[in-house]
Amino acid sequence: MLAIDLGGTRVKAALVSDGVAGDVAVRSHAATQLAPALDSVSELLGLLAPDGVDRVGLCVPGLVDDAGRVTALPGKLAGIVGADLVGWLEARTGGRARVVNDAIAYGVGAAAGRPGRTLVVTLGTGVG
Repeated sequence: MLAIDLGGTRVKAALVSDGVAGDVAVRSHAATQLAPALDSVSELLGLLAPDGVDRVGLCVPGLVDDAGRVTALPGKLAGIVGADLVGWLEARTGGRARVVNDAIAYGVGAAAGRPGRTLVVTLGTGVG
């Protein structure tokens, strides 16, 4: 699986195997539009998964619906609201894709394999 975090100023990605992440690759971007930010994602796809992957997960800021489409991200990455990021990823990797909110992705990762409750508060270019 390839895990990708598309943030406000950087894209981070790593291959994950048996629940263990490999080395994290990072690309900076100063994009205010979705297309240049996705260019950074494409660069990491070429670096980490040139032959594709079976599964890819992308976490993004903003509100994300069950279909993996951003429904709100005020003032950041123009063009991301309503974009078919799942289709974009699947076309480029050949694998099944999932897109979720970044704070939710972090919470699921933090809680994985741990009994009980987990509280996650994220502070970055926004609060999640």
